[in-house]
Amino acid sequence: MRTEVTETKIMAKLPEIKAYSFSSEEQTFPCGERAVLLLSFDKLHYPMVLEWHRDLLKSSSMPIYNIPLLSDRFMLMQDILFEGIRAFFRDIEEQTKPAFVNRIKFFDNTGLDEDSPAIVIIDANGECEFYKDIEEIKDLI
Repeated sequence: MRTEVTETKIMAKLPEIKAYSFSSEEQTFPCGERAVLLLSFDKLHYPMVLEWHRDLLKSSSMPIYNIPLLSDRFMLMQDILFEGIRAFFRDIEEQTKPAFVNRIKFFDNTGLDEDSPAIVIIDANGECEFYKDIEEIKDLI
């Protein structure tokens, strides 16, 4: 997998992410449609991602998904983790879809930094651009 890094964005193919709604419905990303994915890698990112989500809802007609990425080592704790995530994102619960991934492979394949959340604009084929700040994408969506 080739990753190209520029000053403002990282261009790569998004690895498949199997995310789950709070009612346990599975959704796979890329999802065959152009969308915005807000990826958070730590609960400390949740306030920023929630703010991004609210800002993007005002200006975008594209689907926006909030995807907290959790380590696949914690799948057995899914119910407990989902309750905490659900409580924080209560007002955007339908668009919040936590996912369990092998974080080492995910970060190796995408070139993202787990210390900051990411914004992904993804097309129907899975080609995507990763951004680190909402201001970078407001004119793109």
